[in-house]
Amino acid sequence: MTAIIPILAWLPLVLPGLSPGVPVELEPLPPPDEGHTLALGADLSLVQPMPGRVFVAFGGAEPRLAALGGAKSLAWALPLAAGPTDLEAAGPSLVAVGDADGGVYLVRGDGTVVFAAKLPGGGPVHLALAESAPSEDDKPRKIIYCLGRESWAALDPGNLPDSAPREFPLPATSPPAVIGGTLLYGAGDTVVALDPDGGELWRYATGGSLTLAPAVLGGMVWFACGDNRLYGFSPDNPAAPLVECHELGAPPSAVYALPGEGLAVGTVDGRLLFFLDGAPAGEVALGPTPRPGAVLRGRELIIPLGWNRLAALGLAGTPYDPEEPGSGRVTLDWLFTHESGLCGEATLFAPPTDFKLTDEERGGLAVYVAGRDGRLVVLARGHGGE
Repeated sequence: MTAIIPILAWLPLVLPGLSPGVPVELEPLPPPDEGHTLALGADLSLVQPMPGRVFVAFGGAEPRLAALGGAKSLAWALPLAAGPTDLEAAGPSLVAVGDADGGVYLVRGDGTVVFAAKLPGGGPVHLALAESAPSEDDKPRKIIYCLGRESWAALDPGNLPDSAPREFPLPATSPPAVIGGTLLYGAGDTVVALDPDGGELWRYATGGSLTLAPAVLGGMVWFACGDNRLYGFSPDNPAAPLVECHELGAPPSAVYALPGEGLAVGTVDGRLLFFLDGAPAGEVALGPTPRPGAVLRGRELIIPLGWNRLAALGLAGTPYDPEEPGSGRVTLDWLFTHESGLCGEATLFAPPTDFKLTDEERGGLAVYVAGRDGRLVVLARGHGGE
């Protein structure tokens, strides 16, 4: 099935200038936790560490993007047209931002705005990154897929403006996934697959709502659905895209791709269900609900848990161990609690791409997460907890 998608124009966004940076308060975490918190201000919601720069975004009455200037200061602040909804590393010292009213921004580490425009139809913007196919004399580049409520666009930071937004066949209700140039997203209870030019490849009606970010694994895309099922799709088979379907026993709350062709699905009743090579492979009872935004740190999977915790799951010796896979069971290694609550996803410190880390060094990278009290929480390796 192919739909004719009309070409739309980007709506221009004009932003006020940068505000100067301000000092911030640094507070070490008490033992046995290692790390610190930074008091950045009310309505802190998103964080994106990058080599040489850490970006943070704020919502509330004065939505803005800012960057840390050092251990105890903000370098600058850039007003946004609406509250931030997504924040992604788009290249060396370049961040992509989506806002709650269709706004898309590309901003450099010094605060320079490379691109600012609005998707027709508005709505909260979700971002997905993919690599372009390399030419004979060119390296792969990051392509940024931007999804609003009624339209979407693909941005190439090295070739702006490169394409106009296109209308969706059906309004988006979930973040997207990109695999082999195919864009997949949830629209109500339907999974929709689009080609790079915006043509509809196929759609599949599930039995419930689709709001969670899908996971890409082993040439397939996995959607956890409100009908308490996990669906696995092959994007290259329009005639019969559904390959697998598994019962979850409760509404899903998050989907995480794991090393070793593994997958984990969180449920609202506090369980984490594991799948290996498409088959059920056990579960861990966690109590609070697993949330989207997991990060893999060496042989740990760190996930937001409930409204105020991070949980580290030990993968060493399990089928999901990225170093030495085994047959062991996943264990709960530690819990960290931030009493005022945590916002959204955890992220991992990103060293320069040409900096080679050992496995042990990779397992020691700091984890960043935004607190609901306006504090940026930075957790180092070896921190304890409950």
